[in-house]
Amino acid sequence: MNRNGQPLAAAAALILALGVVGLSAQRKPTVPAGKSPEAAKQLAPLLDAQKLTNFAAADPATPHRYVGVLYTPGVQIILIAGVFEGTDLDYYLYQRDYSSAFNGLRVLPGVKERLMFEDFGADGLTPQPAKNSVPDVVTIGSDKKTLDGDFSDPKVVNRSKISFDDYVKLFDDLDAKYVQAIGVLTAALKK
Repeated sequence: MNRNGQPLAAAAALILALGVVGLSAQRKPTVPAGKSPEAAKQLAPLLDAQKLTNFAAADPATPHRYVGVLYTPGVQIILIAGVFEGTDLDYYLYQRDYSSAFNGLRVLPGVKERLMFEDFGADGLTPQPAKNSVPDVVTIGSDKKTLDGDFSDPKVVNRSKISFDDYVKLFDDLDAKYVQAIGVLTAALKK
C-alpha cells in the first residue's frame, strides 16, 4: 500500500468504528423475561396428558374466582380469570363442561375483574417479541394491552409512548398475574 492510501484506510476504519458505536447506542433496552414461560411449560404437558383443550377451575385462594383456559398445543393459550358470584360456573365445573365454563368466563355479564391472556406460541408472555411475530395480548376488563415492546427509549423523551420503566412495571405485573392464574389450573390438574 502506498503512503497516500494509509490516511484513507485510517479514515475508513474510523468511520466504521463510529458507525458500530452509533448502532449499539441506538439499540433498545431489554425488558427482563418473566416467570410465565416456566409456568406455561408446566401447564402444557398436564393438558396434553389428559387430552384437554379446555379446562377450568375455581381459585381456592379467592372466593368466587375462576380460571379457564382454551389451549391449542404449541400454538396458543387463551386464559381467562374472573370473579363470578352466580352458580353457573360451579355447575359447569361439576359437570366437567370446561368449554362452557371457559365461555362463561368470557361472556357472562356478571363476571368482574376479568383478565384475558392471549399467549401466542403457548410459551408464556414475551415482553419484546421477535420481529414479524405476533405479540401477546392481555385484556383487563375492556382495556387491551399489547406486549409489543414498543416503549419510549429512556434516552429520548417521547410522550406518545409508554416509558421503558412503566412498560417493565406493566409487564412484570401482568406476568405475575398470568403465573398465578396458571398456578390455579396446574394445581387443579394435578389433583
